[in-house]
Amino acid sequence: PGAGSESLLLQVASQRAKVEGRDEWWWSRRQQQDEWSAEKAPSPATTSPSTTTAEAQDQAPAGDEASSSGGPGDADGAESGDGAHGPPPGAALDEPETGDDIYRGVQRRRRAADMGSCRRRHSTPSSNPPEEAFEEWQCRGDSMVRVGPRHGDGQRETNPGAGHGDGNQTHACLCVFDIDRTLTGRQGDTDHCPRNRVLRGLYDDGYGGGDATLSALSAEGIRTTFCDGCVLGITSAGHGSGKDSAWNRFILENLMHGRVHDAFVQEHPDAQAWSDGLDVSSPYVVGQGNKIKQDAVELIRQWYVERGLSIPPCEVYFFGDRTENIRPFQDKGFNSREISCGSRDTSLYGGSGMVGYCGARPEEIVQEKGNILCH
Repeated sequence: PGAGSESLLLQVASQRAKVEGRDEWWWSRRQQQDEWSAEKAPSPATTSPSTTTAEAQDQAPAGDEASSSGGPGDADGAESGDGAHGPPPGAALDEPETGDDIYRGVQRRRRAADMGSCRRRHSTPSSNPPEEAFEEWQCRGDSMVRVGPRHGDGQRETNPGAGHGDGNQTHACLCVFDIDRTLTGRQGDTDHCPRNRVLRGLYDDGYGGGDATLSALSAEGIRTTFCDGCVLGITSAGHGSGKDSAWNRFILENLMHGRVHDAFVQEHPDAQAWSDGLDVSSPYVVGQGNKIKQDAVELIRQWYVERGLSIPPCEVYFFGDRTENIRPFQDKGFNSREISCGSRDTSLYGGSGMVGYCGARPEEIVQEKGNILCH
């Protein structure tokens, strides 16, 4: 044959080699999938045929950790991060990935069928890829943890807390809490407030004093609410037990925690301090009178803005038990909500029910616009 025919034969042979190579890769991936399916096949003795993957995920309580060997959707554990067991049944067998496609592919395979392997690229949530940075389930250590509401369960913040300090700001949200009868309940009373928790020997000076008693919100954690995706603050008319007291220290070290807030504090450790009234040098303010708390909250918002966060007024949420403090937040364009609606202290203020009794419950901490009273 002539030179032209020889060149054509070489091209055909080269193309066939490529096809055979892709076929070999495809069958290898197919074998991995079959092996994965066999390993994960449910046992009739241990699995009810009526329990679906979605139902199993719904049964996991918000904020609870899913085991690294059995996260959402009975997923693989956090192994080498390279998809050792292959894709889950029904996942698309994509072509081999190279360059940036490898990175995107890992994220795509993790989300398929709610896989629970922790293969994040960054320990800071805001550094994760945009498509998963604030998804319902996040990696924490070697486990997957539900940190946000289930899909379809209401509005979720868009990339909150990201962009600080990098010159590329994105909107964040800010949750601010009162202390007395919001983060706390009536001292010592768990008969009327069974979800509250008494801290024996830790003195709280609020409303007559006694052993500090965490409200259901504080006992179960702010991170169980949408505020897990926001930075946090405090504005209180009282002083706790004093800025240098063990109780005030406990509040900052144990109660003011959330996914986004913890990442911010790690970059700005000076945030962990108390401020007085309108002399705001941190996000935690005591000694700011009733009906004017919104003025201190505005200064807290500005404090965060000066450190790179973009927080519009419409993304500020205040939660407090005292009725008279809620409506004034409207003047600043802030959202506010009265809490402890199911329990009011009728022993104070002539039985008016002006203040709460058991304090805030997690289910009262909702991302709803407006200035909302109990009644």
